[in-house]
Amino acid sequence: MVIELMKSHASVRDYKEKQLTREEVSELIQAAQHAATSHFVQAYSVVWVTDPEKRKKLGELSRNSKQMEGAGAVFLMCADYNRLKHAGRNPRRENYF
Repeated sequence: MVIELMKSHASVRDYKEKQLTREEVSELIQAAQHAATSHFVQAYSVVWVTDPEKRKKLGELSRNSKQMEGAGAVFLMCADYNRLKHAGRNPRRENYF
């Protein structure tokens, strides 16, 4: 079942004008947090971009303005070395370093 689900993946780039609710965004971010990362450190932060001008600028910078301006939500996934530093210091985690 999981293999079939993975094989059925499709990218959709034709968006509705509807913006996502805070609850929908929270659910998406929680689902993304279940993705595997090295030692489950999750050394990233998620930035939800709602400001139309910032979305427009991101579209220009990425050369992908249609997706940035038309999507129901825009997220930036940013490497967060501060999280990595704190994960290494967490006494409840096994020391992998």
